[in-house]
Amino acid sequence: GNMQEERKQEEKMRKEAGDASLGEGYTVFKRKHDADEQLAKKKRKLIEDRIRPDDVDYFISSKTFQGSKRDYIFTTKSTHGTGYYWDGMDSVKELLGKNGESSRTTTTAPAAAATHNGEPV
Repeated sequence: GNMQEERKQEEKMRKEAGDASLGEGYTVFKRKHDADEQLAKKKRKLIEDRIRPDDVDYFISSKTFQGSKRDYIFTTKSTHGTGYYWDGMDSVKELLGKNGESSRTTTTAPAAAATHNGEPV
């Protein structure tokens, strides 16, 4: 049973060493992850409240429909006239899709590649 003893010892050592290093790496990662999470939460809250981000125009003037623009609806309002008005619905839907189960059924997965670190490229 000498071989078995050795294997047990090796397993024990590997387990101890592995647990320690995993634990260490995790704390560092977790700290960064928490910061990212904070940012994501903030962004998500804005989107869910449909509050327009600072770097986004509320209105893009356009006499004719130029194709769909993400987070905008093409309409005419008395305030600015005809054009694209920000409504944030694409972001909202995307958000709900990510959290919900529906995201698995969508076939247009590459659309997510349009953003880099959450910012439009």
